Amino acid sequence: PVEVAGKTFTGWDKPVTNITASITVNALYSTDPGVPVPLQLASVFMDDMILQREQAVPVWGTSDPGADITVEFAGQTKMTTVASDGTWRVDLDSMVASADARTLTVTAELNSQTGQVSCANVLVGEVWLCSGQSNMEYSLSNLGRTETATDDNLRVFTVPFDDVCSPVEELETLNPNGQWL
Repeated sequence: PVEVAGKTFTGWDKPVTNITASITVNALYSTDPGVPVPLQLASVFMDDMILQREQAVPVWGTSDPGADITVEFAGQTKMTTVASDGTWRVDLDSMVASADARTLTVTAELNSQTGQVSCANVLVGEVWLCSGQSNMEYSLSNLGRTETATDDNLRVFTVPFDDVCSPVEELETLNPNGQWL
């Protein structure tokens, strides 16, 4: 069990130390007085991520039905209301590439109570999806190469290997350790 803000969660088999778990816990229990509104972003939204340039960028998650959601990033403010199934989505306007580290902030408000999640050090640029079989697990060192990436603007989102036989909605369904590096 894990205790956060006076609440006990069971079913956790590892300590809450990875980025994904930290964001989830912060989203569920903010430091606002009273009972915060539960708010969770989809698992790809976290510190050090990159958002795709030159096209609308969807941001989505879950919260209490009827909660007002506000998403702020790069001078944009987008708002929506959580649907009856607890899901929400907004689309940020197309943005030019930027190596300026910014913060994505999402706030949920319901009955004068709020919950908030922030993702720090967010860049805008090219996002490439690569997948494959065992060849995708190779690093340069596996090939006898010693080069390493030294560009702080280069980010990689890793998803630990897991066997699935059907599509899943969230990475937590597979493995909660996906993270931006």
